[in-house]
Amino acid sequence: MIVDEIEVIRRCQQGDHTAFASLMEGYQSYAFALAVRLLCHEEDALDVVQETFIRVWKHIPSFDPRRKFSTWLYTIATNLCMDRLRQRARMRRYAADDASEAIESAAARENLEEQQCNADLIRRLKFLAARLTETQRLVFTLRDLQELSIREVADITGLSRASVKVHTSLARKRLRHYLTTEELETG
Repeated sequence: MIVDEIEVIRRCQQGDHTAFASLMEGYQSYAFALAVRLLCHEEDALDVVQETFIRVWKHIPSFDPRRKFSTWLYTIATNLCMDRLRQRARMRRYAADDASEAIESAAARENLEEQQCNADLIRRLKFLAARLTETQRLVFTLRDLQELSIREVADITGLSRASVKVHTSLARKRLRHYLTTEELETG
């Protein structure tokens, strides 16, 4: 976080590129961590972070400094990630028509995933999180991996606080079930 964030944002709103660079440096790693956890793909996450900051720069003149900047930033990044996931799903549907392309694509994704995630636990968690519904995965990532409050998750996703709690609980329960089932099968 930036020491005098309100002043930096005010300078950004006046077109100060140096202040914006400072803002980016302060939040880039948080935005990337969120994007890579939601997308499970480093290159896509980098693209989303870049697009996030382009949108932040474009819309910062209308940002209300009474709001929490990180929540605003996470909202933009989350929406872009969800758009990317929907785009991937559409592309997979079209690619599925050609079985050989689908097999090559799956193999390439598996190889890339193995290169990106060295730890077995991270791979397992990503695999299991992919089995969650889109909303459960989003809420789980924001709440448990990014460690945001229920209020922040609700603000970012547009869900009610009660809905955030329910989806978080369901996601945790499903992940525990998946992990237990996986351990029983390998044990």
